[in-house]
Amino acid sequence: MDDYASKELGEIRKQVSRCEDQMKQKAEQTMRSHKECMADNYYTFRNGRLCIPVKKEYKLKVQGTVIDKSATGNTLFMEPSEVSRYYEEMQLLKISEENEVYRILYTLTAMVAEGGDILEENMATIEKLDFIFSKGKLSADLDGAEPSINLDRRIVLKSARHPLMERGENVPLQFEIGGDVHGIVVTGPNTGGKTVALKTVMLNCLMAQCGLHVTCEEADICMNSAYLCDIGDGQNLTENLSTFSAHIKNVLEVLQEANGESLVVLDELGSGTDPVEGMGIAVAILEELKKSGCLFLVTTHYPEVKEYAKEAEHVVNARMAFDRETLRPTYFSIRTPAEQFSQRQDILKNVKWEEYTKLQTCFQQLGSL
Repeated sequence: MDDYASKELGEIRKQVSRCEDQMKQKAEQTMRSHKECMADNYYTFRNGRLCIPVKKEYKLKVQGTVIDKSATGNTLFMEPSEVSRYYEEMQLLKISEENEVYRILYTLTAMVAEGGDILEENMATIEKLDFIFSKGKLSADLDGAEPSINLDRRIVLKSARHPLMERGENVPLQFEIGGDVHGIVVTGPNTGGKTVALKTVMLNCLMAQCGLHVTCEEADICMNSAYLCDIGDGQNLTENLSTFSAHIKNVLEVLQEANGESLVVLDELGSGTDPVEGMGIAVAILEELKKSGCLFLVTTHYPEVKEYAKEAEHVVNARMAFDRETLRPTYFSIRTPAEQFSQRQDILKNVKWEEYTKLQTCFQQLGSL
């Protein structure tokens, strides 16, 4: 506690300091007057007492109390009688100091208790302001925009980007769902940006629902009662879960929770098992999502799922499109199978000839893919 916490505390500590100085002076005087009896020319502290080193054979020539001795026993550490008187005085001052500290703490505690309601209100205000300033700083760092909120179960994101990706490296995402479209099935090659697109949509919707600005140029977002997803490999050896069983476990939980006010995203639907079985499971999952009335966004590689989305009501196909000159992804675009094949041909034009022939053979074998 600070010396100036109270006038009395400051005065007591000054007296303690003076008492310590006087003890040191008395110890030095004793050492000078009994120089021939000293084993060394300095004083020390032993067991909290100020002592001088006295040769064993001169013990009776120095008035005082033996506090300790050296390992060899040739030196005795004695507290001189003059020092003992000041030590007792200092101990009384220490007790007074401790009592004064407790008195101050009790007083402050009583003052805090009297103003407890005001202090709690001030703390709540500070927390709220801190939260507001933090949201503002995050928005400035991300160059965010204020989203519009609707009650029509519609999500429109214009030039959206993933919050954790650098703006200069990110390819903006144009996304819209709602109205007659309740579900979107996204296809495209691996490393084409499908998973990033899913995360971009969900994160921006979550940010808006948390009262944060979103990383879009414009956004019109509906509120959702639940955000449900299955993204990544959930393999867990400790729980005896394979990649496929982990996905199915997560999807079953999603289907149980999904309702007309949920947003669901599922990555690599039906993956991790036999393609025929995976295709059937994927279609069944899409049927259940349709029945729940939720908005959903899924990715897949199965052509049968694309055909299902083409024929199903309120479900559309989309794929990760790309710029044919730079081969950079431009993200969502509704595409026909012919256009998809045409994009593959554009990619082939940019690979080495020996790689081109290998890939061309693969495409011929894949047929409709």
